[in-house]
Amino acid sequence: MIGKGQFTAASSALLSLAETEARLGDAKFLLSVGKLCEMVDLGDTEDDQNVDEPIAVYDELLDLVDVQQKLRQDLLEAIEGFDITRDVPVADVGSANLEVVAKASLIVERIASKLKATERKTSSMLLQKLVGNLIGDKRLTIEDTLDIIGLKDNNTLAANYGVALHLIYEAKSLSDVKRELAVQTLWRRIYLNDDWESLSDTGSYSDAQVAERLRSTALYTTLRDLYTGGLATMMDETTLSKLVRKPSESVDTPSMEELTGRFSNRGYYGEVGYEQYTRDDLALIKAELDREQSLLEGCTRILEERGLWEEISRLEESERPVIAQGDYSMASASRAESGDRSRQLLVERGNSLGIEMET
Repeated sequence: MIGKGQFTAASSALLSLAETEARLGDAKFLLSVGKLCEMVDLGDTEDDQNVDEPIAVYDELLDLVDVQQKLRQDLLEAIEGFDITRDVPVADVGSANLEVVAKASLIVERIASKLKATERKTSSMLLQKLVGNLIGDKRLTIEDTLDIIGLKDNNTLAANYGVALHLIYEAKSLSDVKRELAVQTLWRRIYLNDDWESLSDTGSYSDAQVAERLRSTALYTTLRDLYTGGLATMMDETTLSKLVRKPSESVDTPSMEELTGRFSNRGYYGEVGYEQYTRDDLALIKAELDREQSLLEGCTRILEERGLWEEISRLEESERPVIAQGDYSMASASRAESGDRSRQLLVERGNSLGIEMET
């Protein structure tokens, strides 16, 4: 089709193949070629909306694949004593399967110390299963990807909470209900990342030390990334603030029915082969999510009732780079002045996620 100049048909066929492709590398290739076909076909179109909508479909899927590839790379690099220069061979059974399980277990030990400290064993096991799929080169859903980012320790990998919010914003595949659940779950885990009882002790430290401790929190980091990252070039601060949830606004969790819909016909690398999630697995996940609600109550008391949330928010805002605050208007002006539509589309995608991808 491409050889015959049938770029619209080629783009549609490649998109269909990419949406069902289970391997990250193959999906990236199909999406990249498909997007190029779409851009060639739309090159002379003057209607911005007719151009933006089909390209946005590719950008959403490509961004998700980019994040998963970067996560996979960083997860493997977190392991010492393993040969991380070669791809993990993927097989549903046998020694390669056990190798994936062993690596996933070690990775979770290295990147999720907070889960261990709070005895969230089911979350650790879920994280291990999702990590196993990713290092085994299986393509993940956006919800799986958000779980990996949300459950790992803060700042252990390049793909951070700000990147997760960017993915949620882009995800047209999520219903409004699922999108809100995803936002609340992510913020809940942001708050659970830190010891707020200790951080609320300001009497034992100087003002400079208190400020430094607050800067080290996942909350400060996420606000900074949100208001100075890729999304800040796409919308104003008022719109950005709609992605923020305080602890008292982060309590909703998926129902058992919603979990069943998510994990139905899904599997993971287990010790005896590639296994399916059982009803018991889902019950444990649901119980763990309910426990997150209970743990959040303590965060709500300290952050909102004692005013620590507002203190961190003010600190981040006062230290926010001035140039970042103007990026939205400057980017908009730049896009309006651009006469080269195909180049403009490439620039807008660029690497708005703010993560360095290996070429």
